[in-house]
Amino acid sequence: MKKEIFNAALSAFANNGYEGTSLAQIADKVGIKKPSIYAHYKSKQDLFLTVIRQSLEREKQHIVSYFIEVKNKPLEFQLRTFFDWLCLKIKKDSHVAFIFRMTYFPPAQLEKEIAILVAPFLKDMEKLLNRLLRNHPYFKAVSFKEEIETISIAYITIVDGCVLELFFTGEKEFQRRVNAIWPIFWRGFRGGNQHE
Repeated sequence: MKKEIFNAALSAFANNGYEGTSLAQIADKVGIKKPSIYAHYKSKQDLFLTVIRQSLEREKQHIVSYFIEVKNKPLEFQLRTFFDWLCLKIKKDSHVAFIFRMTYFPPAQLEKEIAILVAPFLKDMEKLLNRLLRNHPYFKAVSFKEEIETISIAYITIVDGCVLELFFTGEKEFQRRVNAIWPIFWRGFRGGNQHE
């Protein structure tokens, strides 16, 4: 029952936002009475934050899996294709769409609580990227190993900006921005070195 409530809440919050979703709607979707939700969650806020927490954890695992899957590809492919992978995930996966919506457009009354949950997720993503870059053969051949952290932050900033565009203006504009920024990022980060 707890899982059914969670899934119904995820779908409702992803589609209608926090304010546009009531516990009564969630209960109705599951086919239970509203008081039954309180056997599993203390409040609507508790349910909402649980959905965010678990969705972030799930997405972290998926991102790790993506980079494991492409680890034998050239570094540029790994980093550039991540944009396409993420775009597809946002379109197809309600967990991912929910995470980005609530991160970029949080309900005002829960802004601090959401920031507390999202900050470690972003830190973990930065660490993952640092590790990926440090362990990649490309960085054994170039001289700016000390700049890996800066490169990771720049990359995450570009991902954030492009994903925000996806929500505001759609996939076409998202792809246009990725295509515009990518060659500049890649050239700058390579520093003119031709090794792969």
